[in-house]
Amino acid sequence: MAHEIQIPTSFEFRTARIKWEPALATVIGWIREPGERENPVHLSAEISTASGHKRNIGLPLGGLPEKYRKRSLETLKTKLADDAVKALCSDLQLRYFVHDSNTYIRDSELRQHSQTSDAWQLRDDFLGLKSDDEAIVAFLNKWGRWIPYRNFVDLAEISALQAAVKDALISPAKVWFRSRYASPPAINSRSAEFPYFVILTDACEAAIRTTTTIDLLRELKFKECARPDCAKPFSVTSKHERSYCTTYCAHLESVRRSRKSAAIQRSK
Repeated sequence: MAHEIQIPTSFEFRTARIKWEPALATVIGWIREPGERENPVHLSAEISTASGHKRNIGLPLGGLPEKYRKRSLETLKTKLADDAVKALCSDLQLRYFVHDSNTYIRDSELRQHSQTSDAWQLRDDFLGLKSDDEAIVAFLNKWGRWIPYRNFVDLAEISALQAAVKDALISPAKVWFRSRYASPPAINSRSAEFPYFVILTDACEAAIRTTTTIDLLRELKFKECARPDCAKPFSVTSKHERSYCTTYCAHLESVRRSRKSAAIQRSK
């Protein structure tokens, strides 16, 4: 028999002081893990920044654009597989963002190096985020760490979460709860005081997922902003009909309609 249990939980998001910069990653070969020597699923890539910093990372095969995946696997049949996959992907530059800050494991250290922030405002900024490097770096510099224990994130990961959250907020809740994003992030945090079960994080990815899960569990309703070049989901907090996420979007669309109407009148 299934039991419905309500457990009090504390959720706190904090912003760490982190300096991000854009980077490009290029494929340099294969990574062969134990048990995967015949068919590795991770590539080796080198990340480089404009300031000259370089580092090597593991890149899942699924991180490549689809047209490169099958052809990359075919290079494993060659004698010089590393050179072959490097040549195949030589024209491919993947957009990344990197930083050099440490992950704070202890709660006391995390609190010392961060400040309390509004996770829902974080998500609102995230939903309106554009995919150009300058905008993403500004967003990350404002809100801090993306994910614990990893000091880089690629554009594809950011875009995938943004698309999933946008879709979840305007779809039936089951869409989100069937996805991998809905599960509570694995964060090792607890409290010796009530409510004992605690989510304390400075990771944007975890906070964005958690706010979305909380809102859908609370059965909040959302709709898309009627401004076509915004289309950001916003919560429906009253019975008053509202078509735009902000007064700015409503004003901008009003100005556009006025200009369009004036242009039509002039053309007559």
